[in-house]
Amino acid sequence: MKFHILLCISAISAFVTGCTHSPRQPDDYRWEGKTTRLDTRIVPADSALFRTGGMEIMDKGILMYNISQPDNFSYYVLRNDSLIFSAPVQKKGKGPYEAIFSRAIRLEDCDKLYLIDQQSNEKAYGIDLGEPDGMTDVKTWSTLSLPTTDPLFSIVPTGCDDTFMAQILNDKEHMFGYFKAGDSVVTPIAFPYPDAGVACPEITLGTAFIGTLQKRPEYNEYVFSAQNSRYVMIFSLQDSIPGNVKLLYDAVPQFALAADGINPRISGETLSGFYVQATREYIYLTPRNHRDKDAEALEGHPSFGTAFEILVFDWNGEPIRRILLDRPVKNVTVDSWNDYMYARHTDSTSWEDHIVRVKL
Repeated sequence: MKFHILLCISAISAFVTGCTHSPRQPDDYRWEGKTTRLDTRIVPADSALFRTGGMEIMDKGILMYNISQPDNFSYYVLRNDSLIFSAPVQKKGKGPYEAIFSRAIRLEDCDKLYLIDQQSNEKAYGIDLGEPDGMTDVKTWSTLSLPTTDPLFSIVPTGCDDTFMAQILNDKEHMFGYFKAGDSVVTPIAFPYPDAGVACPEITLGTAFIGTLQKRPEYNEYVFSAQNSRYVMIFSLQDSIPGNVKLLYDAVPQFALAADGINPRISGETLSGFYVQATREYIYLTPRNHRDKDAEALEGHPSFGTAFEILVFDWNGEPIRRILLDRPVKNVTVDSWNDYMYARHTDSTSWEDHIVRVKL
């Protein structure tokens, strides 16, 4: 039996104040007069770039995710518009200060870098970027224990006191929760998942809606983008109460239950979601232009998960700009001042990875 998720605005409104909704999909926005065509430029590097799974921009360089190297990250300094390799960051492993896979998040509010263990979700490391050798001297890192009572996803720091917020996967009535490092439990936020319309296990709905959460620097505002469909929302948080909810896109995941009665089987016809990047002023959405049924054939191909366009919104949910690029890109990130956009581009002939830059 196939279950179709129906967005239940009344259910959300019962928990959330200030919720506004107007059904939106890509064709609903009018980008006339807001579309800009920009050329990318390859940023030269002094060494062969490791295959990267994304980037985090620092004040003077870029921290790149490594996919197949012994270290989780490589730090490159930007010098004379070139990338100069500086140092590896965090060994892959299960020992002290190590992780099999980490998510790097820079909290601009206090110039701190967090490396969050994405495999176990049991620990994170806090790095003071004001320390001269903070990224490489593990003795300066603070080790932060995370609660393991709930399955969490997309853990993000929310404040300089080592507080965090995350998506909760096994609770229909609480899509998100928060905690402080060292807490043994997650405090749920009264913000329900969109109603599935039928009975299904909590973990099914959470997994179907699995996505990326990002904080607006220096504000208590957040953007969430689902991975399995075009579903993007903005909301604020005041005293643990969500409000000012705005849906930028509202296509909820279409799925059926797998034979085990628990795991969701995403419809092959559903377009994948957006990569999301948040700065103080804007939200940058990069569409992942493939359907689930195409993923197996496309994976490993240079164009898989790439896009020629970036959609820019402000934090009021208003469309600001549509950027059309001359090359297909992925893993887009933008500096704090919205001056430059960096992205990964894979050459379709040589299959070489490049970092490209765009002046915004």
